[in-house]
Amino acid sequence: MKIQHAYKGNEQFCTQCNAPHHAHRGPRIKVKDAFSTTFVGIDGEGKTEHHGPWPGKHRYTLLCAADEFGRKYKIENPKGLRTKQCLDFILSIPHKDNTKLFSYSFGYDLTKILEDIDDPTLYKLVRPELRRRMQGKQEVIVPVYWPSANPQYCLNWINGRFTIKKIEGKHIVVDPNTGGPTVGYKWGQPTIIHDVWKFFQGKFTVALEDWKVPDDVSKDERKVVLDRMKEMKDQRSNFDQLDDEHIEEYCFDECKYMATLARKLTDAHIKAGIPLKNYFGAGSSAEAMMLVMNIKEHVKKARADNPTPEDVEYVQRCAFFGGRFELGRIGPIRDIVFGQDISSAYVYQLAFLPCLIHGRWEHTTDRQAIHHARTAIVRYTLNEPIVKRPWAPFPFRMSNGSIAFPESSGGGWVWREEYFAGEKLFDNVCFQEAWLYHCDCDCQPFKDIPKYYTLRIQIGKEGPGIVIKLGMNSNYGKTAQTIGGKPGTFHSWMWAGLITSGCRAQVLEAMAAHRDLDNLLMVATDGIATLEKITLPKPLDTGTNWLICPEPDPKDVAESPELFKRQGNQWLVNKPLGGWEEKAVPNGMFLARPGIYFPMNPTDKDIKRIRARGLGRAAVWNNWKAIIEAYENGQPGIQIQNLSLFRGIKTSITRSGKPGAFTYKRSDNYGRWISRPIDMTFSPLPKREAKIGEGGRLTLRKLDGLESLPYDKGILSPEALILLQQSIEESEQPDGGDLTDCDAWEE
Repeated sequence: MKIQHAYKGNEQFCTQCNAPHHAHRGPRIKVKDAFSTTFVGIDGEGKTEHHGPWPGKHRYTLLCAADEFGRKYKIENPKGLRTKQCLDFILSIPHKDNTKLFSYSFGYDLTKILEDIDDPTLYKLVRPELRRRMQGKQEVIVPVYWPSANPQYCLNWINGRFTIKKIEGKHIVVDPNTGGPTVGYKWGQPTIIHDVWKFFQGKFTVALEDWKVPDDVSKDERKVVLDRMKEMKDQRSNFDQLDDEHIEEYCFDECKYMATLARKLTDAHIKAGIPLKNYFGAGSSAEAMMLVMNIKEHVKKARADNPTPEDVEYVQRCAFFGGRFELGRIGPIRDIVFGQDISSAYVYQLAFLPCLIHGRWEHTTDRQAIHHARTAIVRYTLNEPIVKRPWAPFPFRMSNGSIAFPESSGGGWVWREEYFAGEKLFDNVCFQEAWLYHCDCDCQPFKDIPKYYTLRIQIGKEGPGIVIKLGMNSNYGKTAQTIGGKPGTFHSWMWAGLITSGCRAQVLEAMAAHRDLDNLLMVATDGIATLEKITLPKPLDTGTNWLICPEPDPKDVAESPELFKRQGNQWLVNKPLGGWEEKAVPNGMFLARPGIYFPMNPTDKDIKRIRARGLGRAAVWNNWKAIIEAYENGQPGIQIQNLSLFRGIKTSITRSGKPGAFTYKRSDNYGRWISRPIDMTFSPLPKREAKIGEGGRLTLRKLDGLESLPYDKGILSPEALILLQQSIEESEQPDGGDLTDCDAWEE
């Protein structure tokens, strides 16, 4: 048994008890329980004028805050709240060290709250990358000040965290640049609002349902509360016709439940053993998990002791690609389709990532040498194939950043397992050279991932289980994250590349399992759709077969009886990390373009099966019949609907000109609702040739003589720009809007 007091002193033996260091318990890490903190939700409402001299003008008339215990605060102005009123109200909300303020999709509110601020200041506020400055040896994001001529408020916005400070006084200080006198400002204590929408990435009422909020009522009573809230949300465009008392009651309910949701989110992370350091979304869950696994220290030590050679880093960037989104056909498939998905695909790859500290790189032109390394990056070429197939092996990056999967090309770089899988199936894959990574140590940086996966399965879909899944799924994003063009805390080109490449290698193995590869309809990162019932390889053993789980839904047992069994009083499920799971789509599917597909004749139960990359699930769900009809009528695409969108700060204020002479312009639609059409084409480009053949079959591209280019963060493909625009618009909607494609924890 460990000695219960912490080790004291710096000598060989403890100064308190004279026992050695290893005989003592480790230092206790104090984590505040979620119930020791007061959680406050903040939200506002507005009214759109439909008549009178300013039709379409949207006034922000009410701003409320409330905690879980019934304490309420508000400010209102039927003519529209001004920026100073709102900022002073937020600063006036009583809060001590143990009080935290939370919002949900606060982009709409900030747009209206900050409407009086000048355009240059707002433009910079929502673009933290423009506010990076060096303070000593450290790079920081500096705040903005308003009004600029005589600052009264200090404002900062970083990835959903909004901070306000108000001036308390001025004094004369020495200018460090000139040595002369200048004005210094004394600022009050900051008030911080954390926007938690990115943890949920869906409608507020859906998040409340999933997290059982309110949690002090029965299930039936909760349904009544949330149904009433949904009805009010549906009437937002007509708030000018509703009773102010009802709007206020609704707003306070939102604030109260926002506070409860934030408390449950925080508490779930504590119970899962990954307490949050911040509230930036699923990435914060991943950061908390990676800190517990000591990944930060591992990466830091590797950068200091074993930096990656420049020529190796270049080929690592050449071998870095995201998930594979590709169609073999376009149009309706009216036969039964077999969907196959990898269980926690990227999480599975994490478990096998190599040590960064003790490895070394070696160049080779010997094809056999790659078998004997820990891993390797291989340069290949693709000749004209002897046997023509409807699919091709490897991703290829073009000069505009777009990704294709060509039949033939001048080649590129891929990681070893992906190369092996492609070489085995396609006769035109030719080895050229490789960089070998040798690592003989026993280090396993992500050895705890299977333990987290086991715990998540045991807990199920309760709060701690959800946040563990969020954290695991977002580990990949942290390994790929760059900040301001520089590597993030956990960034590693090798780790990020191996994760996505390993998943693509599994997809190539699934291709090889087909009797007729023409039956493969689609690839979507960690899943495929095929007309053929295939037998797929088992994953490597991670100790995650037949895990204890909560009692499953009878529907799940009926649909997949082979996955569940009862052992005494316990239920077990067999969904090992990296294993393939089959789900049939009996009525077939419609394949519109890569990342956009849905079941034929979808019902309410099929909504979560709809994928609408770059469009939003609601747009496809509301227009699926028109999409099919347009395709069958031979149209090149369709304008599927006028989507109602709120125009926020980032989409409404633009900048032109050159540094030192920028011009800023605010759109007339700032802070208003607009209708924007959504255009969708059936073009297979850039993944395949534009020509659509018999039965919707698509033609592979030929890129002979061209070499795949390295990843460059500064080059955004047309497809990436569409996704970025959707992400910005999504962040400005009051509730995430209808642009959301899927629930964060459903993936």
